[in-house]
Amino acid sequence: MLYSVYGNCQADALSVLLHQSPKFCRRYQLARLPACFLITEDQARDWAATRAPEVRLLITQKLRKGWREGKEVFDTDWLATHCAPNARRFQWSDMHYAAYEPHMTYPVTFYRLPPTDYVNLLHLLSFAGGLDWPRLAPFYTDPTLFPQALVQAAHARDLAELARREADCNVQIAPFISDHWRSERLFLTFNHPGRAVMRHAAHQILTGVNVARPLPETGPHGFDTASGLPLLAAFDAALATPERRGFDGGFYIGDRTVDTASYFGQWEASLTQLGREAAQAELAAQMRNDPIKRELLTHAARHLGVDLPG
Repeated sequence: MLYSVYGNCQADALSVLLHQSPKFCRRYQLARLPACFLITEDQARDWAATRAPEVRLLITQKLRKGWREGKEVFDTDWLATHCAPNARRFQWSDMHYAAYEPHMTYPVTFYRLPPTDYVNLLHLLSFAGGLDWPRLAPFYTDPTLFPQALVQAAHARDLAELARREADCNVQIAPFISDHWRSERLFLTFNHPGRAVMRHAAHQILTGVNVARPLPETGPHGFDTASGLPLLAAFDAALATPERRGFDGGFYIGDRTVDTASYFGQWEASLTQLGREAAQAELAAQMRNDPIKRELLTHAARHLGVDLPG
């Protein structure tokens, strides 16, 4: 029988885990769909006409109706209507959990800059204050610079938001995170789950199609396990087994690990082109209506001896 998985980069990661079940592989063959943000209208219509009538299992990310260009061809419900009669359907919400790294986010006032899509708000703060990036080192080595109450608040806020988004999904990870968020680092970045989370999600699908067997605890899961950046010391200290990578623990760019000077040096070049006023505007936008980021940056600004914008 054919199955398809449709969504963001987490879709391919789910397939990687599902294929580690021999019983699942004997029963299902993948009818591949490109990622939801890459698929073309022609590709979606071709799949619907040629492959979907034989798809007996459809696994999709929860996407808002008309989410892309207002076209139904990219919607999960439209794809589902072309599958085989009585096809099984599983749905997950975007697996997004930023509590380990509330200082890492997407920019909101400017386009994403090289060398990565994510902006480090602490680096933005030091740059806006005219400080050199090495001044950030204590945040990665001293666990007392941010209170544990902030760590707990970041977790509670992100867990509640995730539980709300996936309340109507039959693949859920919020309960697993609630039980295990301190036991190990469950997310490599805020939108790249670690193997334990992806394994939990895949197991719910395998159980739903009656082929459940414990998946291997180690092995590939679709995301490079080295891609996570070093954690701030206070957030690392919350883990049962802290990573203790520190400021020189290796930073990730693209598909490779680089040294600290290279990582921040490349970002410094991009921020210099952006300018300090733009950096301050971005900080203000990030803090607006986000008490976690505001508290984080308030503590950081106090330590660095710089003023917050606004």
